Amino acid sequence: QLQVEAPVETTMMLVGFLALAAAKVPFGVTKNPTYKTKKVAVDDILAALPRRLEAANDLYYHAQENYPATNDNFWVFGVDGVFIYTNEGEEVMRMTYNEICKRTWYEWPTGSGNWYTYYGCDFYSAVTDGSEYVFVAKDENGGKIAVFTYFGLYLGQYETCRWPVGLDYSPHRHEVWVHCYSPTTEDGGFVDVMSVGAWGLNHPAIPLPNQTLDDHTHGWIELDAMTPDYAWATTREHPYIAKINVHTHEVSTYDVSHLGCGAVNQMAVSWRNKHLYTKCHVCCTCGLNDEAEVYEDCSLWPEYIRNFTRVDGTTDWGYCGIACDGSEPDTVGLIEFDTLTGTVVGTHYWPEFGSGDPVSSSDGQFIVMTSPAGDSVKILKVGENGELSNDDDAADVYTGFTDGAHQDTLWILEDKYELVLFSSNDENYLVVEDLHEVLAGGEAESPKTITLSDATTSTAIADRWYKRSMAWAEGTDKVMVGGAAAEELYIVSLDSMKVEKTIPAVNNTFIIHVKSPDDESKKGEDGDDGKDEGRVFGIIALAISAFCLLLTCFVLAFVLRKLRTFQLFAETAEYQRSMYTNTKQVDHA
Repeated sequence: QLQVEAPVETTMMLVGFLALAAAKVPFGVTKNPTYKTKKVAVDDILAALPRRLEAANDLYYHAQENYPATNDNFWVFGVDGVFIYTNEGEEVMRMTYNEICKRTWYEWPTGSGNWYTYYGCDFYSAVTDGSEYVFVAKDENGGKIAVFTYFGLYLGQYETCRWPVGLDYSPHRHEVWVHCYSPTTEDGGFVDVMSVGAWGLNHPAIPLPNQTLDDHTHGWIELDAMTPDYAWATTREHPYIAKINVHTHEVSTYDVSHLGCGAVNQMAVSWRNKHLYTKCHVCCTCGLNDEAEVYEDCSLWPEYIRNFTRVDGTTDWGYCGIACDGSEPDTVGLIEFDTLTGTVVGTHYWPEFGSGDPVSSSDGQFIVMTSPAGDSVKILKVGENGELSNDDDAADVYTGFTDGAHQDTLWILEDKYELVLFSSNDENYLVVEDLHEVLAGGEAESPKTITLSDATTSTAIADRWYKRSMAWAEGTDKVMVGGAAAEELYIVSLDSMKVEKTIPAVNNTFIIHVKSPDDESKKGEDGDDGKDEGRVFGIIALAISAFCLLLTCFVLAFVLRKLRTFQLFAETAEYQRSMYTNTKQVDHA
C-alpha cells in the first residue's frame, strides 16, 4: 500500500514546485524596441514579441502591437494609402493602396460611356471609437468601411451601401452609422449601421421617405447621447428632418417646407440645449423665368430641375437645394430645431451675412456658420432648451477668404487654448480666432493668421469636393494641415503661430488625429507604455498564487502522511491482535 499511495503525495509536492518555478517565467520584454525603418526585420519582431500565452494564437497580430506607438498620431488618408505621423511630423508607418485598397472602376456620369480607372484608395471620411479602432469610409466597387486598430493594423473591411460619405460613431451604442449618397437597390437604403462589437452582424439598411434607390443625393447623419433612442438624418432633395429609432429603425419625419425650404442637408447638434441646427436650402428658378434668381451654381445640376411650391402657395419651375444658395429667395437661413419636442424653435438670418452650413463646437456652446460670400463667419452662442438662440449674441469673424471658397473649421477648446481655426481651399493661410472674449459674452477679437506656404497659387485643391483638412493633436500645440494640390503637409504650432515643418510628397485628402483617452495613464515614469508595470504586478500575483498552492500541497502532503501513519498504527495493532488471538487459540488447543 505504501508503494501505491506514495506517488500521490510526491505528485502533489511536484505540482507545488512546478508552480513556484512558473512564477519565475518572464511574461514580456522590458521595453519596446525603437524602430528606425519603415520595414521591421523578422528577428526584431520575434525579439519584441510578448511571451504571453494568448500571443501563440496570432503571432502577426501581437507582433504589430510592438510597432511604434500609434495611439497618439496624425493619420493622413489619400489616393496612395494611409500615412501615420508623430505629432512633430515624423513618419511612423505607411500602408500603401495595394495593401488596403483594390483597383476601382467607375463610369461617370451614368450612361456617358466614359470609363475612368483609379489605381488607389477612394476615401471619403473617417471616425474613431476613442479607444481601439479607426473606421474609414471608401468606395471600392461598392461601399466599404475599412477598419484599423489604433496601432496601425488593417483588420479588413465591412460591406455597406454605395458612396458612404457620411460617418458618425455612437459611443453610447458602440455603432458606426453611415449615410450613403448613391445606394443601389441591392443596398436597400440610404442609412446603414455597423456594430463595433459584432462584426458579423448585418443590419438591414434603413430607407428614407421619398428617396429613390439607384439615384444620387447628398445627406447627413447625426447621433448624440442627448437623444439616446434616436438618430437624425437629412437629404438634400427633400425638406424634412428624419428621426430614426435606433432600436427598431423606424423613421418619422418633420416637414419644414412651410418655412420655404426645398431641402435641408448639413446638420450640427448641441448637447447643451438639445437643439439641432440645419441650413434651409430654398427653391429658385435659376433664371429659367426670373433673371433675379440667377446664381452661379445654377448651371451645375441641370438634371435636378423640377416643380416646386413657394411659401405663398404658388408653383414654379426650377431648382431646390444648394443651386439656390445666395440667390434672391435665400432668406430663411439656419433652422433651429428642438429634438425633445420635435418642433422648429425658429430661424437665424442676417441680411448682411446670409447663412451658411453649421458646425458645432466640441463643448456644445457655439455654432459656426460660414458666409455664402466666404469672407466672414458667424459664431452663434447657443441658448436654453426650447428657446431660440439670440442672434445679437453672435460674433463676427472676418477671414478675407475668396467668395465661394470651401472652408474647414477646427475647434480647440481646453485649459490652455480656446481657439477656432478656419481654412480655405483658395488661400494659403489659416485664420485663428481666440474665443476668450466670446466665451465671456463679448465681441470676437481681431483674428490672427498663419501663413502655410509662399506659393503664388493655393496648395489646396480648389474644388467643391475638397476642403483644406486640419487636425489637432489633443493636449499639444500641434496642428496638421493638408495641402493636397501641392502634395504637402504642414505642422503648425499654436504657440509660435507659424509652420514648424513642411512634409513634401504626400498625397492627402483628409487628416484626423487618433489618440486613446487613457494613453497618459498607461505611461510609466521612464516613458514606457505601462506594460512593464502591469507585467511586474502580474508576476507578483502569480508568485503569491504559486506560494499558496505550494503551501497547500505541503499541508495536504503532511495530512496524508499523518493519516497514513495512523492507518499503519491501526493495521499494526489489528495485526498484533490477530496474532495474539491465533496464539491463544494454539495454546488452548
